[in-house]
Amino acid sequence: MSQPTTELPRDAVMELRRGKMIQAVAKLIESTGRPARGASSQDLRNAKDLIERYLLEHPETHAVFLAQHRGRHSRTLVMWLLVLIVVLGSLVFWLWNSTS
Repeated sequence: MSQPTTELPRDAVMELRRGKMIQAVAKLIESTGRPARGASSQDLRNAKDLIERYLLEHPETHAVFLAQHRGRHSRTLVMWLLVLIVVLGSLVFWLWNSTS
C-alpha cells in the first residue's frame, strides 16, 4: 500500500475524530487564512474533497470518524423518540382528563 499523501491541519483531524465533518471543513478553510464563514462553494467543495481523500488514506481516522458520527446520530434519535413519547403521553393525559 502506498504512503498517505494527504495531510490536514491538526485541528481539522481532531474535528474528524469527534465525528464533525462540517467543523473539519471550517478548520481546513481557516488554515488557509480565509474565514470559514462566507467561503465560496468552490472552497467548500475543495476542502470536503481533501478531507474525504484524507479519510480514504487514513483508515484508522476514518473508523473513528464513522463511530463518532453514528454515535451522535443515534443519541439524537433516542432524544427525539423520548420527546415524542412525552408529548404523546401528555396529549393522552390531557384528553383523558378533559373527557372526565
